[in-house]
Amino acid sequence: MSISPSEPPAALIKFIAAVRAISPTTWAALDDIRRQGLKRTDVNGMIATAARHRAGWQPVLAAFGWLPTADGRGLVNPLMGPPRLSPPASLDPECSAALHLCRLSS
Repeated sequence: MSISPSEPPAALIKFIAAVRAISPTTWAALDDIRRQGLKRTDVNGMIATAARHRAGWQPVLAAFGWLPTADGRGLVNPLMGPPRLSPPASLDPECSAALHLCRLSS
């Protein structure tokens, strides 16, 4: 397979679009979470860090695979196993971008 410099691969285009869709406050919260060494299961710590940086909690959690359920009563993480009874809710563009980056890094 050859890659033409005039035509970047679709995956690269999606990656760049995802990076641009994430707000600076969300990036700051994600950096802080990684610096703290929080685990993927420390949802409360992630939410607290998002609040400290005035970032939305949903994109921050989506960056680690956590999605709100469609009924709004919980969270699911499809990366940690099969979804439970409630499917994930539809996502805004920033949450979708964060989830896309999460999947790329997994």
